[in-house]
Amino acid sequence: MTGGPVYKTMTFLMQMLRPGESLLPVRQNANLICTVFAGRGHSIVGGKRFDWEPLDTFCIPGGEWFEHHNDLPGADAIFIVSSDEPTLRALGFALKHGRSRNGDVVLLERSTHVSDGGIPGA
Repeated sequence: MTGGPVYKTMTFLMQMLRPGESLLPVRQNANLICTVFAGRGHSIVGGKRFDWEPLDTFCIPGGEWFEHHNDLPGADAIFIVSSDEPTLRALGFALKHGRSRNGDVVLLERSTHVSDGGIPGA
């Protein structure tokens, strides 16, 4: 045992949204697979709305803007997320942008090999 990740090319995490919480939009070049563990809500992926509930699974392709919304005022929403982000980071190609509350695009992460043109429209 090394204490390192089991899979060096994938990451797995849990994400929680508090009751009624909405996250600001994010765009990254990593692909995400989200499985809903608890709660009900919706996500906007590439400008399209996807409603979800427990055991639903949806994918977020790299390069698409996305945001998550917990539609329940009295319960948390919890996802299990898997991503190929460690591969992109190890190769020096990870790139992530977010939007501020006033809509400005903000650079959140850029690996060493990525220029400003890593994602169209960056």
